[in-house]
Amino acid sequence: MVITAEERCIPESSAEVLDMKEASQFLRCGLSTLYQHVSKHRVPCFKLGTRTLFKRSDLLEWLEQFRVDSAGASFISSGSREVLS
Repeated sequence: MVITAEERCIPESSAEVLDMKEASQFLRCGLSTLYQHVSKHRVPCFKLGTRTLFKRSDLLEWLEQFRVDSAGASFISSGSREVLS
């Protein structure tokens, strides 16, 4: 029995560790945008040799800092709100 490349892939919904391409798809941003965030140490990642890897849970946590509600208030980690100027 031969296993194809697609069969060896972990389904996207269950993969906890993502590479650059998978992380950019998960974040719905371009690869170049993600590379910029990585090079400026703005996004949590791991470097293994030449590979850059991301934990899905770290990316979700990182995204929370950018959450805004429809009234324009930004949510901060303590659970209270701060109005954006």
